[in-house]
Parts: sequence; C-alpha cells; structure tokens
Amino acid sequence: MNKTVLTIFRETFSVMIISNIISSLGGLALHSVEKKLLILLPILIIVPGLNALIGGFASIVCSKFTTMLYLGEFPEGKWWQSHNFKALFSKVMVAALISSMYLAILAFVIAILRGFRFNPPLFIKITFMTIISTLILVALLLLFSIVTGLYIYHKKHDPNSYLIPLVTSIADVATMALFSVLLQFFF
Repeated sequence: MNKTVLTIFRETFSVMIISNIISSLGGLALHSVEKKLLILLPILIIVPGLNALIGGFASIVCSKFTTMLYLGEFPEGKWWQSHNFKALFSKVMVAALISSMYLAILAFVIAILRGFRFNPPLFIKITFMTIISTLILVALLLLFSIVTGLYIYHKKHDPNSYLIPLVTSIADVATMALFSVLLQFFF
C-alpha cells in the first residue's frame, strides 16, 4: 500500500473512532427533554436542522482556518488581534445569525402547514433559542478550531485530518446539549 495512504489512515483512524463515539452521545442530552420536544412541533423540526447547521459551520470554520494557516495568512502569535481572525469571526457570526433566523422561521412555517397553531410568544422563544444556540456554538467552535488547529500544526500534523471530524462531532453533542439546556430554561 502507498506510504501516503498509510499515513493518512494512521493519522485519521483514531480521530474518526473518537468522533463517532462523541457523536453518539448527542442523543443523551435530548432524552432528558423528550416530552417537551414532542409537545412543540417546531422544535422537532428545528433540532435536525440546527444540528446540521452547526456541523456545517464547524466544517467551514475548520476549512477556512487551515487554508489561512497554510497560506501564511494567519499569525501564530496574537491571532485573536489579527485582521484575518476578526474578518473570519465577523463573517461567520453574521452568516450564523441569518441562518439561525431562517431556520426558526422555516420550522414554524412547516409546523403551521402541518396544523400547528401559530403562537407569537412561542415563536419568539424558539427563535431566540435557535439564535443563541447557533451564535454561542459557532463562536466556541471557531475558538476551539483555532487553538486545537495551531497545536496540531505545531506538532507537524495536518490539522484538516483531525479538526473537521473532531469539531463536527463536538458540534453534534454540544448542539444537543445546549439546546436541551435552553429548552429546560425557557419551557
């Protein structure tokens, strides 16, 4: 077998196993709020979309960061003060805000089409929960990706091999956990 293929397999296999274990824990957080989920149809519609949304942003953040790192566009010193970090952070947060609002509105439209009665206070709560979940998790995953990516890069490994599966798995678990906490808090 080709040496490059073996290297890629060796570097990514353990990360993929760990990522799958982490992802499988995501449902445990939802189990604690199962009854509340069943009462609120829009939330049932939002949960898979929110999970995919956060996972997608996690992949985008990892990809953009590692590309900037390899092109030398990301300073390794005080990276949080750099123009590139601030630009990446602001663009991702604006996109996350718009996407989460769109997701909440779309979930309510689908729920109403399925016979759910529109309730403005409920709409506001669920939209707020979706926005808060998205913004908090995207910001934390961006910071985690950068710190972990720099560590992996300094160890002379390819951050893409580790970051994308790891961060998307963490995103799966964290989305379910944070949304469950917010669901308990608001309902």
